[in-house]
Amino acid sequence: MKEYLAVFDIASKRDRYAEMIFKRSYGYIDGDPRAGSPDRLLSELQCVWAWHDENLRYEEMEKRYKALIGRKELRGNCEELVDTTGVGDAVVERFRKHGFPHAIVFTNGGRAHPVYEEIGRIFGESRAGELSPMRTIKEWLVPRKDLVSAGGLFLEQGRVAFAKDLPFREAIESQLTGFTFNKKKQKYMAETEDLHDDFVVDILMACWWVQYNENEIVEGEVLPKDEETSWDPLASFSAKDEPMRDTALWR
Repeated sequence: MKEYLAVFDIASKRDRYAEMIFKRSYGYIDGDPRAGSPDRLLSELQCVWAWHDENLRYEEMEKRYKALIGRKELRGNCEELVDTTGVGDAVVERFRKHGFPHAIVFTNGGRAHPVYEEIGRIFGESRAGELSPMRTIKEWLVPRKDLVSAGGLFLEQGRVAFAKDLPFREAIESQLTGFTFNKKKQKYMAETEDLHDDFVVDILMACWWVQYNENEIVEGEVLPKDEETSWDPLASFSAKDEPMRDTALWR
C-alpha cells in the first residue's frame, strides 16, 4: 500500500479544478467483547495539501499534475485518482503521459467495477512497448451513492483530518457544510449556485478508494493503549508546521 493519495477533480470550462493530497494512516478501534469483535485498525486520511482554481486550460491542469506527482515525497509512494466524469478521455490522456492515474467515472446506479482495455490503447504503444497487448484497468465506474456513503462514513467517524494552516481550509469546510445529495436523482450538488463542490468530490473519491480497497490492507501492530502517540500530517513535507510554500508549486 502506498502512503499517499493524490486526488484530482478535473474541471470543464465552467467548473473548478481541484487537487488534494491525503496521507494514509491507521486509527485504533476498540473491539466489543460481548459481540466477539476484536480490536482492530481502520484506515484514516490526513489531508496535507489542497488547491483549486477555475478557468484553467487542459494544458495548465496537465502541468500542475506533472509537477505535483513529481515531488520527491510522492514519487513511487502515491496512488493517483482522477475524476473524469463529463470530460471524457481528453485530460486523463494528458495525465497518463506523466503518471498512472486511476480514472474514476461517476454513475447513477449499479455497482462499482473496473473497465479493462489494452495497455497500448491506454498509455500509447510507444510508452507501453512490449506490454501493449496486455490488458489493464482503463477506468472505474462508481455509483454516486457509493461515493457519498464512503465519504459520509469516514467523516462521521472522524477518519478524515485536515492539517492546520491547510490552504483553502475555509473553502473545504464551507463546501462540506453546503453539500447535499438527492437519493432519488442520484445527484449531489452544492446548496447554492455560488458554492462549489470540487473539494467535496476529491474527498469522496479518496474515502471510496480506501474503503473499496480496505480488504487489501494488511493490519499493522496495535500499540499498547497506555503508550502515548501523536502524528504530524505535515511532517513528511516540511519541518515547519505548514506545507512547503516556498516553491511555485505550493503557491
